Amino acid sequence: KHLAKYPYNPVVRDLGLLLPSEVGLTAMNRRGRFFFLPNIGGFVGSDILGVAIACGISEQSKPTLIIDIGTNGEIMLAGKDRLLTCSAAAGPALEGVNISCGMVASRGAIDHVWLTRQDGREDIAFGVIGDGPIRGICGSGLISLVAVLREVGIIGESGKFAKDDVDFSTLMGRRLIQGDEGTEFVLCSHEYGPVEPGSGYVHPVTLTQRDIREFQLAKGAIRAGVEILLSKLELSADDLDSIILAGAFGARLDKRAPIEIGLLPSSRAAQVISAGNAAGEGSKQVLMSKNAYDEALRIYRIAEHIELGACEGFQDILAESMFLIPK
Repeated sequence: KHLAKYPYNPVVRDLGLLLPSEVGLTAMNRRGRFFFLPNIGGFVGSDILGVAIACGISEQSKPTLIIDIGTNGEIMLAGKDRLLTCSAAAGPALEGVNISCGMVASRGAIDHVWLTRQDGREDIAFGVIGDGPIRGICGSGLISLVAVLREVGIIGESGKFAKDDVDFSTLMGRRLIQGDEGTEFVLCSHEYGPVEPGSGYVHPVTLTQRDIREFQLAKGAIRAGVEILLSKLELSADDLDSIILAGAFGARLDKRAPIEIGLLPSSRAAQVISAGNAAGEGSKQVLMSKNAYDEALRIYRIAEHIELGACEGFQDILAESMFLIPK
């Protein structure tokens, strides 16, 4: 009820220690105890607390940005003796949902796309999770694909396919086709038969114009959150010492691609770090260490929750952040 309307305040922030019988955990030792890390506020939940513990946010002496990318992107910025947090309603595009050939980062997903040049001819190559049959594309593959298509001019900075500027006689140009939803870029046509023995017809793996728009909405939401937190502390991207990407998404991401298309800010000094499943790792640390648990509670108490929708100029920042340009 309360999370469905502004200001999205959770009724309960910290439940303390609970007995398994209180919530029906029948597979757990009845004499055991369990707990949740507290919610910071709104849609900034306990995930980002786990990430902060795993990444040692309190030990960072220079400005540090943490982004846990997902349908609800959680962002934390530490600097100037303050700790700001916000949530960005990125939508599920970066997790492969609402993308025509999207899927989670599992076997058969294209997770990385890059440009190849041979004898003066450009084309794409890609990595597939599990090195098995290609089934679709996951979030990290989507980001690197958009970055490649921006580099060669097939997608403009507004996100639109630049058909008037494409040479259709080239290898890259021939990948642009007219599909059921308009112009599509073909990654894999499956022209050599079904994906695996016994399977039926397999649709080609393509990127549509609608896919790009879904991506831009997600990308814009996250970047707008980053920009607002930086402005709250009167910092620029060049002041950052590190940008930490959490989750399975961050573990597979080409670190240059999100900067080239403006998902992450361009910084002269910041190191981009993939932290993997940092929320899970932080939860383990809190479970095994009283010091880590106390530190999590300290971070929870000092963290300042920023509601993006209430910030002046948010809509303008969001609209500007949707452009596919480095800045």
